Amino acid sequence: MLIVKQICPRSSQMLRDNFNECSTSLKWNKDRVRELETKLTSLQEELHLTKEAASANEEQLSAELSTVNKLVKLYKESSKEWSQKAGDLDGVIKALEEAADLKLKLEKCEAEIERSRKENELKLLPSNFSSETYVTLNYFRALSECVVF
Repeated sequence: MLIVKQICPRSSQMLRDNFNECSTSLKWNKDRVRELETKLTSLQEELHLTKEAASANEEQLSAELSTVNKLVKLYKESSKEWSQKAGDLDGVIKALEEAADLKLKLEKCEAEIERSRKENELKLLPSNFSSETYVTLNYFRALSECVVF
């Protein structure tokens, strides 16, 4: 029995030491679990807030992208419209230039016709007509064209 008593106190002490060690370890592990659970809850909340922010950013980006696409469409329509107007104006400018050229040609032709008419009138005049008589005749002709009776 003596041997048992001697073994038992030792065993008993070892059991107490082992129990204390396990108890301390258990307490530390429980504290650690609480700490990790708190951290997990915090991270879950942060993840939730981050997802909400990302969703809001995505909605805003989608709205901005839609606005940009509408602006691009309007710009393209406007650009096409202005290109057509510029083309039309080019056509008008060319037509005006052609009209101005034609007007100059017409004025030259009229002047040539007038010069030819005067030459022909001089040729048709009887030889006894003087140039003074011709000038006087033209003066009265021009005067009669200007005066309305």
